[in-house]
Amino acid sequence: MASQNRNAATLRAVYADLRTIGRYCAPTIVVHPAHHTRCDTGTLLGLDAATAHEQALFNLTNNTVVMELEYVAANDYYGVAIGLMHAEESIPVQVPFCGVWRFDGQGRLIEHWEYDTDPTAFAALTPDI
Repeated sequence: MASQNRNAATLRAVYADLRTIGRYCAPTIVVHPAHHTRCDTGTLLGLDAATAHEQALFNLTNNTVVMELEYVAANDYYGVAIGLMHAEESIPVQVPFCGVWRFDGQGRLIEHWEYDTDPTAFAALTPDI
C-alpha cells in the first residue's frame, strides 16, 4: 500500500509541473506521445527526449499549459492519471486526457502512453510546428 501512495504521489507531482518530470524518470524512459504537433513523429526514447517533449508543450502554449487532475490511481508497477489539459493562449484549448504510466518497482517512471480526445487541438495554436 505504501508504494501505491508513493507512485500516485509521483504522478500528482509530475502533473502539477510537467517541467519536473526528469526528477521522476529512469534514464531509459519510453514515451508514446499523443502527437500534439507535427514534430511528434513517433516513440520517444530516453530522458532527454521525454523532457524535451514536455518543454515543447510549454513552448507551444507560451507557458500556459495546465494539467488539471480529476483522478489518479497507481500500484507498484502501473499508474493512470485522468484530467483536463488546458492552455490560455491566443486560442483557448481544453482537452480531456488520460496518461498511462509504468513504474520500475523502485518508483521511477519507465514508460508513458499519452491519450487525449483531440491530439491536434494544440497544433492549432502554432500551425508552423
